[in-house]
Amino acid sequence: MMQGLLDELRRVLDAGDPASLLAGVDRLTTAVLAHLDHEEEKLVPLLDAVELQGRALRAGRARGSAGGRGR
Repeated sequence: MMQGLLDELRRVLDAGDPASLLAGVDRLTTAVLAHLDHEEEKLVPLLDAVELQGRALRAGRARGSAGGRGR
């Protein structure tokens, strides 16, 4: 996806026509932002789950080590 957008940007830049350059860059910007929004929708829940698992593991270790103190 991104490689195709970069290739298209190169073609737009090589064309050298200012009117088509602006339109092409606007179109590509919209496409990149849509791609990033899609990636964010997929990645944020996964990263949140990893963070919650890490917190649970750290809390479990803290409880485990606290229970062994003073014996």
